Amino acid sequence: FLEQARFDLVVTDWKMRWMPGDAMIKEALAAGLNLPPIIVVTGGDAEECANSFLALLPAGHYFVCMAEPLDIHSLLAEVREALA
Repeated sequence: FLEQARFDLVVTDWKMRWMPGDAMIKEALAAGLNLPPIIVVTGGDAEECANSFLALLPAGHYFVCMAEPLDIHSLLAEVREALA
């Protein structure tokens, strides 16, 4: 679906049942897509999540891993920063 439209921001879960967020990003990169900023939500360890994405993304690519439960104000602040 990422190749079918243009997105300004990707918000994904790290451990989705149908496809983990890092696998989705890996496929998008393999397809040569130019990825927008990424916000990842995780019910697990945010540091482990971040390391998983750091291994995939080019240096300097904007992404953040946020631990659940999410605080809506923190999420909105991250969205604003990502889109700035």
